[in-house]
Amino acid sequence: MKEVRVEEGQTCPHCKKTGHTEEKCWPLHPELAVEHLQEKVRNVLKSQARDALARIGSMTAGVRKTFIG
Repeated sequence: MKEVRVEEGQTCPHCKKTGHTEEKCWPLHPELAVEHLQEKVRNVLKSQARDALARIGSMTAGVRKTFIG
């Protein structure tokens, strides 16, 4: 999805809120909210997976040291 940069203080003419244009207005385009939330969930899951792999890596390093020495 193409990112649209918005100048601070710009107001959406549809909902009168600042921070987005009419093209990114969720009340007008509810599918954009779903895409945004899906992207947030993907990012959280990626972060959690990286953290879990790092913990597993640190745990297995201790095991290797014990057995391989």
